[in-house]
Amino acid sequence: MFLIIINLSEPLKILNIVDYIFSDYEKAINDSSEYKEMLEFAKNLIELSDSSILTYSKNVYELIKNKENSKKVKSELSKIREIILNNPKLDIYPKNPISLKSGREVYLYNCAVCHGDKGDGNGPAGKTLNPKPTNFLERYDLSPLRIWTILNVGLVNMPSFNNLSDDEKWNVAFYVLSLKYQNTQKKKVNNKFDLKLISKLSDENLKEMGYKNDEIAYIRTNIENLIEKKDHFYEILGSLDLIKNLYQKEEYEKAYSLSVDLYFNDFEPIEKNLFAKDFEFTSKLEQKFTQLRGIVKQKNKEKEVENLILNIKNDLEKARAILEGKAFSGNWALFNSFTIIFREGLEVAILFGIILSIVKLSENALAITISYLGIISAIFLGIITWIISQFIISISTLQREMLEGIVSLLAAIVLFQVSYWLISKSENKIWIGYIKEKLKSSLNKSNLFFIFSLSFLAGYREAFETVLFYQAMIINTPKTDLNYVIFGFLLGLITIIIISYG
Repeated sequence: MFLIIINLSEPLKILNIVDYIFSDYEKAINDSSEYKEMLEFAKNLIELSDSSILTYSKNVYELIKNKENSKKVKSELSKIREIILNNPKLDIYPKNPISLKSGREVYLYNCAVCHGDKGDGNGPAGKTLNPKPTNFLERYDLSPLRIWTILNVGLVNMPSFNNLSDDEKWNVAFYVLSLKYQNTQKKKVNNKFDLKLISKLSDENLKEMGYKNDEIAYIRTNIENLIEKKDHFYEILGSLDLIKNLYQKEEYEKAYSLSVDLYFNDFEPIEKNLFAKDFEFTSKLEQKFTQLRGIVKQKNKEKEVENLILNIKNDLEKARAILEGKAFSGNWALFNSFTIIFREGLEVAILFGIILSIVKLSENALAITISYLGIISAIFLGIITWIISQFIISISTLQREMLEGIVSLLAAIVLFQVSYWLISKSENKIWIGYIKEKLKSSLNKSNLFFIFSLSFLAGYREAFETVLFYQAMIINTPKTDLNYVIFGFLLGLITIIIISYG
């Protein structure tokens, strides 16, 4: 059997090789071409290995080279597999509930032509293939993860199925493992399974855990009802414990990397809804995540890290209660609406006030007009963003953070250049007088562009955030109370105007 490896990260390539050798080594010993291939893949395994698994990979190669028994080979492969799968960065498991019905539909459309409707490898197209398609009814060593990996990379006479979504691949993987149990006796199992764990377990693994054949049959055919219901909070709390453990082991870079992944992958998806329900609380919780990312990179801060993680955990319990509570009341919607526009608007007013006061030093009417034009353009684009906000919100949280970060970076660059141009020359009264005289005639298009850009960026970044927060608020507010959101917005806007011109 020839294994094709394409378009996968290093850990997935390693997993694919490990699973291949694990399942086919025993047969390959007695087949010269298969055995030669085994040695080649064992070499590839060493080349792909980092320090955490290199020793085990070398052991695998030596064992295969000496044609040792499969039990020894499988023991070393299992160690590699465990290390890879426990890597917090390798986030391979179904992200959505499993649907065997959907898996069956995808299987019949894409797989049955070779593997047969029953999974026995006797599909019409499969009869002419050599080697023959896998007979799933006889395979007890396959896990959903193994099948998912094959669907991504393919095998001999079998293409990859990258046209399928991840959800479809996982559904097919779980459905395939149910085929051999469609017409067998089943014994009900009351246990609930972690989706991450069950996606890595083969029937052989389940048997090793103490499950009987009729219980395994029930698990495979009723998996949808046996998965523990978990939410983002479960993932966050687990990741926080792992960060603490990594920090205690002085693996600071790993702890930091996981803290970044934790924020983007688990906290960000719930943040906008949490913002909509309690703006001030969420702002403080967000700051604690930022503080955590900073402190885990520092040495000898174990007590501070432990206390901060405990503090975040306590806040997460409050956050869960907030999100699980009822929809906004009218007064609560009004208060949060007011708070959002007041905070974001005040930031714009302060920064634009600083920009305008500096530009006014030039006494150049065109430069002042350009400043106003920049902020007005930002507001106008903010309105357009609101109109297309359903698309904006659908982009990934990481892309959204990158967009805000890019805008902030551009603002900083422009602020530096404008400040240098306008302020560095005002060392004394003579220079200020000189500037006033010269700026009237020497402002060029480049200078005006900087002024416009700074005013625009100062306004649009906050406008973009405001759109996100209000979209989340509207989702969580009953239609009958939307007038409170509007009233809170207008009240906050009027307050900002009064403060700005007061």
